[in-house]
Amino acid sequence: MATPKEELVEFIETYAAAKKSDNPMLMRLASAALGNFLQSIDVVKEIAVPEDLKKQVEAQLPKTATTKKPNPRSRAAKK
Repeated sequence: MATPKEELVEFIETYAAAKKSDNPMLMRLASAALGNFLQSIDVVKEIAVPEDLKKQVEAQLPKTATTKKPNPRSRAAKK
């Protein structure tokens, strides 16, 4: 069984061969197959971040309020 990387290479090579043949039907089929394959896999791999680095980054990020008090002058507060 081929790995996802090997499958990706095969789809790309198939598309390249179809493009070289200048056959619009083959290019469309190869493009669709490649697109379907790319949608079926996750191309971003999560990496482990050391806890101390994660805390340093979080300390530098701006804090966001999770709950806001209504502004008494706003129209929504008057309803």
